[in-house]
Amino acid sequence: MDWHSPSLFALLGPQDWKNLVSRVIPEDCLELLEGLNSAGVRYLLGGDAALNFYGVGRAVGILELVTDPAAGVPSGFLEVLGRKGWVPAGHDGTADPLTVGGDVPTWAFRSGQESGIPVKAAPSGDMAFDPAFSRRLEVRCDRLTIPVLSLVDLIAVKRASPGQRDNADAGILERILRMRGG
Repeated sequence: MDWHSPSLFALLGPQDWKNLVSRVIPEDCLELLEGLNSAGVRYLLGGDAALNFYGVGRAVGILELVTDPAAGVPSGFLEVLGRKGWVPAGHDGTADPLTVGGDVPTWAFRSGQESGIPVKAAPSGDMAFDPAFSRRLEVRCDRLTIPVLSLVDLIAVKRASPGQRDNADAGILERILRMRGG
């Protein structure tokens, strides 16, 4: 495992990263991310899981994935979810878009496996996906590379959210960015 982006955790060793990833993301979710990578589905890890990779410890209740709005929900995404035993958790039991927090369609899925943590996939909204994807932080752990929203993009997503906790998270992340000289 190696780290390819400047971070507060630049001094952590490989075992430290493996421990962090395994504590932040349950095994069934890691298997899902591995399947998405194998299928060539482009996504970025966001939400509480992403916060952990910038030094903000947060329990993960929902694994949030940012997707390309031009692609909607890519067919490879749905195929991998089905193969891995994930089922739609939408209000009507389908993978049809739900409107969550405004105009952004969000697809929700739940694993039948151990963690029971739902996965929420949403287009990147006002953020241009391709530039955000090119700025991603790559967390490499054993067999898996996890693309994580960059610190700047995570701040933008948090600031765009109407939630008070998201705004507080953005403030913490901005302090971290300033500490890093950004």
